[in-house]
Amino acid sequence: MQTPNSPLQLTGICTAIGSASNGETWQKQEFIIQTEGNYPTKVCFTIWNDKLEMLNRCQVNDRLIVKFNLSSREHQGKWYTELTAWSVTVDFKNTIGKSLTYTHELGKGATK
Repeated sequence: MQTPNSPLQLTGICTAIGSASNGETWQKQEFIIQTEGNYPTKVCFTIWNDKLEMLNRCQVNDRLIVKFNLSSREHQGKWYTELTAWSVTVDFKNTIGKSLTYTHELGKGATK
């Protein structure tokens, strides 16, 4: 259970990494992960400025651990919610393990 001061964290498989957009003083990029379990869902995160470098080591199909802040804002009577990632880690142990298991089951004997 999350306490009011504990960081939010979500783990899932990366399904897409968008291209970066920028302005004069900012840069952002979105990426999507799909959660695991009985009812998987896709979640879109935004990453800003110097934190974009964390996405350079990520690829689609990697298992990611994302720590993020959640914020909402109101604009002209509508509410918008953003999940801002501040830590993105590739779970190499589980990503590589899944690849090895998958290729072994296919009988190819090679890693992806």
